[in-house]
Amino acid sequence: MLSKIITVGLLAASPFKVSCAAAEPEPTVAPKVVGGDDVASRETYKFLVGLYSNGGSRPFCGGSLLSGRNDESDYVITAAHCVHGSNARSFFIQAYRYDLGDQTEAGDQSEIETIYVHEEYNSRQTSNDIALLKLKNKLPVRQHVHLDQGYFSRPQNQLTVAGWGTLSSGGSSPNILQEAVVPVSFMEMPKVVGLGFHP
Repeated sequence: MLSKIITVGLLAASPFKVSCAAAEPEPTVAPKVVGGDDVASRETYKFLVGLYSNGGSRPFCGGSLLSGRNDESDYVITAAHCVHGSNARSFFIQAYRYDLGDQTEAGDQSEIETIYVHEEYNSRQTSNDIALLKLKNKLPVRQHVHLDQGYFSRPQNQLTVAGWGTLSSGGSSPNILQEAVVPVSFMEMPKVVGLGFHP
């Protein structure tokens, strides 16, 4: 089977919650990925970014630094549920990190200028769960990332997700970047990438 790397953010859910009135049905809950294995090196996922609350020391969500001109970029793609309803000044991103416990490991950092959430994002069903972050500073592109055009997101394929999410349900988060291989679900893929799926 083909394997392709897709960043789906962190391996755990973000701390943002959807509130519902008692009379409303519960929102659809998408399966969460927990666990994973240590990534071999810092060079493996050089496009991966962590989203941090101002003053925070651990990322609450993840994303990918998109390829740009002249090997620089000022756009990150992430999940809408990570940033929906947030003020751009309330968090920042760090790129090119591997070991969060290594205080000498310098990453690339930028504040957020603007948040663009998909206009049809539905937090109750997590459909169109995609957003762009316009960064205040251009960051170096160390690994080029392009959006899938439908080839790798076919149901028979497996994808690799990466991040610093919890290693078990309700468990602790690791310092070392983790990766896990997950099967593509025909019904869930449009929710993950926020694009229509055409087999």
